[in-house]
Amino acid sequence: MRLPGFDWVAPSSLKDASEILRSERDRAKLLAGGTDLLIAMKQRILNPDHIIDLKNIPGLSGIHTLPDGGVKIGPLTKLVEVATSGVMRQYYPSLAKAASSVGSCQIRNLGTIGGNLCLDTKCYYFNQSSCWKKSSAECRKGGGDRCYALPSSTRGCYALQSGDTVPALIAHHAKIRITGSEEERIIPLEEFYTGRGIDPLNLRLGEILSEIHIPPSSGIKVVFFKYSPRNTIDFALASVAISVEKSLHEARIVVGGVSSAPQRIKEAEELLIQKLDGDVPNEVGKLAAARVRIVSPMKGEINYKREIIRLLVRDAVKCIQASHEN
Repeated sequence: MRLPGFDWVAPSSLKDASEILRSERDRAKLLAGGTDLLIAMKQRILNPDHIIDLKNIPGLSGIHTLPDGGVKIGPLTKLVEVATSGVMRQYYPSLAKAASSVGSCQIRNLGTIGGNLCLDTKCYYFNQSSCWKKSSAECRKGGGDRCYALPSSTRGCYALQSGDTVPALIAHHAKIRITGSEEERIIPLEEFYTGRGIDPLNLRLGEILSEIHIPPSSGIKVVFFKYSPRNTIDFALASVAISVEKSLHEARIVVGGVSSAPQRIKEAEELLIQKLDGDVPNEVGKLAAARVRIVSPMKGEINYKREIIRLLVRDAVKCIQASHEN
């Protein structure tokens, strides 16, 4: 399918890009790698009047080591760079692994980490072509009055968060810088997601993700696992990232792919920091599977997803347990 017609603009600063985005509102979309946006446009899922290309804006690419030992990553940094960077593989191997799990090598060569963080929620109905959807009434995400992901619902959209790098970044305590035409704000990455399928990102009008900051990795162990029906291309049926400080003062258990936002399973985190010996991997896995909120049977029955999450959490805790003992 061909792209629909649109106006292409390439601003030279974040301020200019933000002002255009603010003035055009829903009629404009940002272009980073384009691996998701251009497909949606070809399928007529999206039909923006203006495409704002961010590639001419300086400072939005690259992985940079900070004086405190942390790193900052530009949102236009290619996923393949995150996956293969020596810095990332040495100090943040779970994030490198998550980036290497995205799509295919062709997608990783074009797709950006900022695009992966800002990936729109996915639904087996909404993400079909407009031609395919002609035989059914429009869903809520498309402006209709029903949700095919959860037909029993009376309101809301239950499309799924699908960015593979998100759980690993949250486990690493990542923060992001968001830039508008007049001000900037820095928030923890986990606060970037609203949990709503229709407007899943915590972005005000005209705001753009401009930087990802990850604290130093010393003193923390992070493990990432992803399960998908096929080992390549597919979005995760479920993904899990777990981090534990060596002092056992804090743990994070982050589950992605089963609801409209990544989830931290606080009860399982509390159990994990109480002890890291004995049969704790099985105990934490069972508790995480019981407490996680799975919004719909899309891509797999709910009980099946719970079992996958139990196994992923169990295996991740086993890895952390082994490293702690060493």
